[in-house]
Amino acid sequence: MVEEVRLRNFKSHRDTVLRLGEGINVIVGENGSGKSTLLEAISFALFKDRPEGMRLEELVTKGQREMEVEVSFLSGGNRYRVVRSWGGRSTSRLYRGDGSLLRQRDREVTEEVERITRMNAKLFKSAVYIQQGEIDALLSDVPAERKNMLAKLLGIERIEQAYERMREVLRVFEGEHEALGWVEEEMERHRDRLKALEAEARSLREGLERLEGERRRAEREAASLREMLELAERGARLKLRIERAEAEVRGAKQELERIRYYERVLEERRGEVRRYREVEGEVKRVQEALRRAGEMRARLSGVLRQVEEYRRSLRRREEVAEEILSQASQVLGRRVEGVEELRREVELRQREVEELLRTLEERVKALERDAAGARGQRQEMERYLRELEGAGSRCPVCWSEIEPRRREEVMGEYRRRIEEAEERERRLREEAEECRAEREYLERRERKLTAIGSRVGELERLEREREELRQRVMEMEKEAERLRGEAAGVEELEERYRKLERELEALEGARRAWDEAEGYLSRHGGRKEELQKRCRELEDSLRRLRRELGEVEERLGGDAGEVRKSLERRHAEADAKLRGLERRIGECRGELERLERERERLEGELEELGAKAERRRRLGEFVALLKRIREAFSRDCLQKDLREEAMPRIEHHTREIFQEFNLPYTELVVSDDLSVSLYGPLGEVSAEMLSGGEKVAVALALRLGIARALAGGAMEMIMLDEPTVHLDAQRRQELVDVVRKLASVPQTVVVTHDWEFEQAADALIVVEKKEGVSEVRVSAPKAEAGYQGSGDS
Repeated sequence: MVEEVRLRNFKSHRDTVLRLGEGINVIVGENGSGKSTLLEAISFALFKDRPEGMRLEELVTKGQREMEVEVSFLSGGNRYRVVRSWGGRSTSRLYRGDGSLLRQRDREVTEEVERITRMNAKLFKSAVYIQQGEIDALLSDVPAERKNMLAKLLGIERIEQAYERMREVLRVFEGEHEALGWVEEEMERHRDRLKALEAEARSLREGLERLEGERRRAEREAASLREMLELAERGARLKLRIERAEAEVRGAKQELERIRYYERVLEERRGEVRRYREVEGEVKRVQEALRRAGEMRARLSGVLRQVEEYRRSLRRREEVAEEILSQASQVLGRRVEGVEELRREVELRQREVEELLRTLEERVKALERDAAGARGQRQEMERYLRELEGAGSRCPVCWSEIEPRRREEVMGEYRRRIEEAEERERRLREEAEECRAEREYLERRERKLTAIGSRVGELERLEREREELRQRVMEMEKEAERLRGEAAGVEELEERYRKLERELEALEGARRAWDEAEGYLSRHGGRKEELQKRCRELEDSLRRLRRELGEVEERLGGDAGEVRKSLERRHAEADAKLRGLERRIGECRGELERLERERERLEGELEELGAKAERRRRLGEFVALLKRIREAFSRDCLQKDLREEAMPRIEHHTREIFQEFNLPYTELVVSDDLSVSLYGPLGEVSAEMLSGGEKVAVALALRLGIARALAGGAMEMIMLDEPTVHLDAQRRQELVDVVRKLASVPQTVVVTHDWEFEQAADALIVVEKKEGVSEVRVSAPKAEAGYQGSGDS
């Protein structure tokens, strides 16, 4: 039984608290006011069952980010409180009546609620939470639909599904069992192959023993030959040492002879080499003198080039100075010879031009003033003339009458004076224009004089540079004369150098022979005594080696070289034979190893095959067990037992509840397909023949009977959502009467928009929607229920 419902931001309910009591709780209101949402919230809180097709986030009030539903309920005499919320992720909590936490995960909370209420969401929505138009749907469904519904409630549907799925599981395991049928035959083949391998291995071991005996004999023979070969090799090494000692003796004697030869060369060429060195020193001194003379000539050439360069620079500066003076003479109109004369003449002319320019400037200003005065007089006369012409026969000054002749005379006088003023202004302006032209000429002349004056400094600089260049030319000519004197006598030095070169060439052979002898003796001359001693030692060693060689050849029975060749051939043959035996032994051992590996492989495979044979045996046992289990899940076994066990309880509870309605029937029978038959004074009556109220009573009794039977008798509430939909006034009244008589259910919650249920209500709850938010107010005809929420209380 539900005691309290709290909603926060759940669909249209922003903050609602609803308390429900025992008896009939009727929730009324207009369509869309949020009545059914209260029942949806109870189903959601208990079993997390959402309205069909809606996601969790769609249950949140528009404009909000989270919601929470809390339901407090009573079951089996114990109180519980379940809280479901969503704010981006789902959370669930289940509390005991004392506030202690019982469960806190979605699935754990749902499973614990199912255990407490002894029903799941499917049974709850089929028998407890009856939605719009579904009260008598159970009676109007075809028998097959009712049977399927009962199978789902009893869990028979899942048993049938398990029965069918086990067919596929059996097929898989049977297929695997059949697929391993080859294992026994394969194990027998592996055992036969192992026996063949063992026989082949024994044969190989016997052959290996024979080969190892032959190898030992061959090793002894090879060792004897190797000993004789080592003796022959010793003789060969002695012969080689004798040959090397003889060669070394010959080399030492040849080197001694060469040392004596070069000693004679030094004695014979001493005087020629002394002369060669004297001539060589003289040549170096002459070469140094020639080098210095060459440097003097190069320096003289450089000095002469510099003198010529200075002269060209001097000529260029003289040409530039001449050009400047020529330009200045043209501007001044007379020949100017020097810088001082040019400076004086330019300063004089500049002063004259400046004076003339000042005079012209004053004259131009005076002429412009006079021209302006003449223009003012002309303009004044023109104004008087216009006034006189406009005044008609009157004087424009005193406005007295004036005679026409006098008027014409005055006007003629004005015109004459205007012409004179115009002529005077024109002459003054022409004269001013002539003065301006003369001023422009003087200004151009002034600029030319300024330009000439600016080049006076350049002339002075050129004059200084010309003087410096003349001085340098004189100095360089003196230097050149001195260098010519120092470079004299070069021809005599060159002749002396050529004679010395010829003498050096004649002495070159003696010098080379001396250098060769001196170089050789410097490297080897100190070894003369050492070489003599080495010769004596080598001759002693040769005698000893020849004696030892004689002893070796005596033991060999012939020449060491010839015997060695024979022994090498025989030793090679013995080695080849030994290698052949080693190869055959290695092949035998390799074959034995291969057989051993194959044996190990076969034994491993045989072990794997044994495991597969064991698996096949277990699979056979498991398939037999599965078949027995599947047979137990068949319609004729467990499914039949569940129906036979449930139907008497369903019929019993349905009959008990139906009797509460005091209808004129003495017996109620429920068949396997949930078809209901009634027995009264007129005999058997089917559900299709009942009146509207009787049919509603049977439908409610059947639903509640199913719920009470499957929930173990723990049926404490029923919820009806719009039960009067599609009913006329008479049937609505009959439904109200049936609900009022339903005394065996402690709590009934009815959602409706029809006010007929008010007469049956123990608590009346009104739901209204204001500005999109559902609000609740409580009217309690029998003050059993209480309310406190977001609306009026």
